[in-house]
Amino acid sequence: MGNPAASAVFSGPYTTDYHLFRSLSNHMRGVTFDNEEDLKNWLKNFLDTRPSDFWRNGIDTLVERWEDVVNSNGEYLID
Repeated sequence: MGNPAASAVFSGPYTTDYHLFRSLSNHMRGVTFDNEEDLKNWLKNFLDTRPSDFWRNGIDTLVERWEDVVNSNGEYLID
């Protein structure tokens, strides 16, 4: 890919992880863990309880998010 913005999009976590980590961040607000095992159990439960449309919506918005980054010439995007 000759376009630097496109290279950034396809080589980084910018679009593929955004949907998951934004939701994860929102759900973790105010949550604390006493140990690593509690964290692992909480995370497993979080992932196991996402409905199938959560994953589908994340995938469906990839193209739009890639286009937004490419059209902004790789500039940081704020929702």
